Amino acid sequence: MDFSGFSALSDVSLSIEAGSTTAIVGPNGAGKTTLLNCVCGMYRPRSGDVLLRGESILRLRPSDIARRGVARTFQNVEHARSLTAAELTMLGCHESETATFIELALRLPRARRDEHAHRALALEIMRELRIVDVADHKLETLPYAMRKSADLARALAARPKLLLLDEPSAGMASVEKDLLRRSLRQLRGTWYETLVIVDHDIAFLQAICDSTVVLDFGKKIAEGSTAAVLSDPHVVEAYLGVPLESG
Repeated sequence: MDFSGFSALSDVSLSIEAGSTTAIVGPNGAGKTTLLNCVCGMYRPRSGDVLLRGESILRLRPSDIARRGVARTFQNVEHARSLTAAELTMLGCHESETATFIELALRLPRARRDEHAHRALALEIMRELRIVDVADHKLETLPYAMRKSADLARALAARPKLLLLDEPSAGMASVEKDLLRRSLRQLRGTWYETLVIVDHDIAFLQAICDSTVVLDFGKKIAEGSTAAVLSDPHVVEAYLGVPLESG
C-alpha cells in the first residue's frame, strides 16, 4: 500500500486462525491501521490480496465486506459526537434491518419494530460492556474511554466473524482496561469469533492475545506466540528506536 510514493505496507503476509486473538503491534507509522483499512475495504492495496475464509474480498466495497462478517472499531469517534451511546451502537445493527427505505423514512410499523429490536440488542451489548448506564448520553458528554467502549459495542452489534480493534484501550485507566480485557474474553464465541487488536499497551495484549505480528516501517519483522515475539531483541529495538548494543 503506497501513499504518494511512500510505502505504508510492503510484502506484509500473515494468516489469522479462526477463533484466535491476534495482536498487531509496532511503533507509530508502522502501518498497523493501514493494514486494518486494507482488510475492511477502506483502502485498496496496489498489489497483493485479502482473503476471508479462502475467498478474495479485495474488490468488495466496505459494506459488502461487513455483510460477510468483518467489523472494526476506530481510533477516533469524533464524527459521532452528536449521537447517544445507544444510537451509535444501533448503527451496527443495520445489516439485520427488514424495513425498506420508504418504511424507515415514514416510520411505518416494520421500521418501528426494527428500531425496537435494535435498541434492545444495543442495550444488551452495552450491559455486557458495563456502559448501559450512559446509553442515552450523547458521546460528546462522555469521557474518551466510554466513547471507545460505545464504538466497540457498535462493532459487536453486527455479531462479526472477524472483529478488528484499533487501539481499544487508548485513554483507559488500568481498571477500565481490565474490564475491557475480561469483557472481550467473555464475549468471544457469542458476539464475535476471531479478534485482531492493534494497541500500544503491551501488558494488555499479553493478557489477551494468543499470537502477535510486529510491523516496522511497513514491513513484518516478527510473528509468533505473544510471549516469544515481545521478548525478541529485534522487536524491542523497533519499539525503543535505538540499537540494543547502545544499552
